[in-house]
Amino acid sequence: MALIPCAECGNMISDQAASCPNCGYSQIQKEAPSPPPTKTNTKTDDQVKGCGALIVILIIGYLGCQMCGSDTEANQPKKALTQDERIEAQFSVWDGAHIKLKDLVKTSMNDPKSFEHVESRYVLNANGNLTVSMQYRGKNGFGGVVPGVVVAECDIDGNVIKIISQN
Repeated sequence: MALIPCAECGNMISDQAASCPNCGYSQIQKEAPSPPPTKTNTKTDDQVKGCGALIVILIIGYLGCQMCGSDTEANQPKKALTQDERIEAQFSVWDGAHIKLKDLVKTSMNDPKSFEHVESRYVLNANGNLTVSMQYRGKNGFGGVVPGVVVAECDIDGNVIKIISQN
């Protein structure tokens, strides 16, 4: 129940009253309740517009870089590796093992996960190939750790040409 002013005398009366008790005015105008205010989610709308604008800016920037042909490393022609760089790339920076020879040895082991590199050495032959000697350890069929040595001929790109000896 709410109090409203009488349209005739101005006294405050109940909105449930049929007439004003002060002046008897019978056409009391009841105020229509105002609808609750609607909430607009302007924050979300602003966020969507901001994200859209950011995407457009990024696309324009990307296209601009593509059109101007900036000299990034990807656009530069790759220089040829020297012989030393090609040889160095064949060996793991982690443990020094010849990468492809190590993979070949592991495929012939009883327990490839037990492979442990000890040492690798190489000699550059007159024909441009490498003779690589690799010492390693690994578990045998009985679970004991045993040493092994493999000597192989590899080309300048690291491919194993042939196994010379293995024990």
